[in-house]
Amino acid sequence: MSVAVARWATDEDHSLIGGYAEFCHESGVSDRVLRDRLRLARSFLSEHPDLDEWMTRPTRTRLADLKRIRAWSLVSWAALTGRIRIDLDLLTAKNVGGMSA
Repeated sequence: MSVAVARWATDEDHSLIGGYAEFCHESGVSDRVLRDRLRLARSFLSEHPDLDEWMTRPTRTRLADLKRIRAWSLVSWAALTGRIRIDLDLLTAKNVGGMSA
């Protein structure tokens, strides 16, 4: 049996969850993927509520955080919507679009 996960933002959620949940719904992912993404986003934001502050951490530390809590989708969404400024080090470490080459 799977754990119940709110599919939309709740009053207790981090302020980013509302927009991120809307993005996930609009992207047409399956219900399971939607629940996984929102569960991971909530977990990540509970540990790192200030993404701007999190972005100042060393790249290796951020990669370890993202390996432990697979929240690349949240971080990518936040960067692409201008909620955070992503740095080249993190992009090349993820190899987004072959950028490490």
